[in-house]
Amino acid sequence: MTETDFTAEWLDTRYSFDSKARNQQVEAAFKNYFFGRKEIQLMDVGAGTGNNLRYWFRQLESPQKWTNVELNPELLALGFQQAAQLLTTEGYGVKQFENHISGMKRKNGRFHEVRLLALQESFLDFAFEILPVKPDVVLANAVFDLLSPEMFVAFAEKLIEHRIPLLSTINIAGLEWSTATFQDKYYSRCYLHHMNRPQAFGMALGAHVTNFAIDFYKKHQVNVEWGRSDWQIAETDTAMLLANLNYMEQAIPEMLPEAEHSAFSEWLSDKRKQVEAQKLRLNVYHYDWFVYF
Repeated sequence: MTETDFTAEWLDTRYSFDSKARNQQVEAAFKNYFFGRKEIQLMDVGAGTGNNLRYWFRQLESPQKWTNVELNPELLALGFQQAAQLLTTEGYGVKQFENHISGMKRKNGRFHEVRLLALQESFLDFAFEILPVKPDVVLANAVFDLLSPEMFVAFAEKLIEHRIPLLSTINIAGLEWSTATFQDKYYSRCYLHHMNRPQAFGMALGAHVTNFAIDFYKKHQVNVEWGRSDWQIAETDTAMLLANLNYMEQAIPEMLPEAEHSAFSEWLSDKRKQVEAQKLRLNVYHYDWFVYF
């Protein structure tokens, strides 16, 4: 699988929206499953700049050993530095090495450790059997909608084989503009269909990913807790609205005949004016799922 075109700026912009959107019922199932563990081994795949660690490390009471697997070296390196800064800010004594970090502080009368190992590689090629200690859970945020069905099945079957739970969050399912015009709906469909276009690796699951995954897990008789995790982007969230329009500007022309490009450009210009006037909202629909044994 090739690298995504996600930038560090985009991952930082979306972080607060991801955090607010996460499904509380799914999160409760995840936290209850690991409650009372002496230590948790967590592997974040397609980790980007490490937003999963950033979100979870305060919430999990147990000492944590994180492995962030990311193909993009710039995102991985930035996430590594941000994790060291975050732990230092939170009062951890931090030791930093070439590709791993150890943070230690006294918490609730005991020493609490958070470790991070950064690995630059494709998680799809990862061989769990070579690990001295397999992860207690794999996490993936906004990752699996980018995979083809064959890619997803191959990775999911590895996790089932090794009985490794999975927390998958912010899997896209749809989007809706507050103005809800015919053009809004048409271009939104084009944007979603762009994910399913033929690519070198096949056709990505896109907005079909959750239905596909739930059917897959039901056939394998695996436990799944799942629910909605929608972004609600308000009129005042101009940076996030413009970022979504920018992604649409890159994607949608590929799905349109040449004769429709000028109409799309006009629609895009109108939408940006509505954002500037704070007269536009956007809901982006997602699902979270926790798969466990």
